Order: sequence, then C-alpha cells, then structure tokens
Amino acid sequence: KTVEYDFHIRATLGAPDGFERPMLTVNNQFPGPTIRATRGDVLIINVTNHMVSQGTTLHWHGVIQVSN
Repeated sequence: KTVEYDFHIRATLGAPDGFERPMLTVNNQFPGPTIRATRGDVLIINVTNHMVSQGTTLHWHGVIQVSN
C-alpha cells in the first residue's frame, strides 16, 4: 500500500528543555511526527518549507533506504 504524509517545516520559538530558543518544527511538533509503515509499503512524504529565507534537509532514523 501507499502511505502518504504532509510535512510542514516552520521556524518557531520553543523550550523543549525549559529554555526558550529558536527551533524547527514539523507540523508544529518537536520532535516531528512518527512515520508508520509496513515492510513493502511505498512512502510519499510531501514537504513544504515555510521558512522565509533558509533551506532545510530531513534526516531519517530507523529507515532502511534501498535504491533501485
């Protein structure tokens, strides 16, 4: 099956450790949302960068990425 997510990246102020600072959030969450899929699923991740003047990259943990 195909599993699709929409990620909205924003710069915001947050205090995950009790000290407010600039940080990035995904869908207004920190850490970002969990991606759930089953072996063999096709993932489509749509990313919208809402930051005004900077690019960003996403880094994945726990995902085996196979190129064809």
